[in-house]
Amino acid sequence: MYLLVNSDTTVCCASDEPIEEKYIPNETILIEIKDKTLYEVVGNVQPHEAIWDFATQTVRTDPSILHTKQKSYTKKLEAKNKIKQFYPYWKQLNIMRKGTEEEQETMDNFIEACTQWSNVSSTTSEELEAILP
Repeated sequence: MYLLVNSDTTVCCASDEPIEEKYIPNETILIEIKDKTLYEVVGNVQPHEAIWDFATQTVRTDPSILHTKQKSYTKKLEAKNKIKQFYPYWKQLNIMRKGTEEEQETMDNFIEACTQWSNVSSTTSEELEAILP
């Protein structure tokens, strides 16, 4: 049984099969647990709320992870909706295909600003609303 654990102890991947080194991201720890199945180690813990406990050598649930990830997901959804408000997918594709350099740069800068907003936990919805193309 194999686990990939991120530096913050969140579980990145769990498998009964060996994980090839080329699939292991930098700063991720590969943990091999012999003589146990995936279920014996992970149990019913959901992947999005799983952390590796080095002391007990088990996977456990950390409610703070779930809260943090939900907040992050909500922010990314807000940013996505803001982008789609000004640049629905069809418009993004048209600008990428046939838009002027100025149109492409304006769209790229707007999308980047929304993305950056979503990546900072302390930003507010008012700050997102102020971002315009």
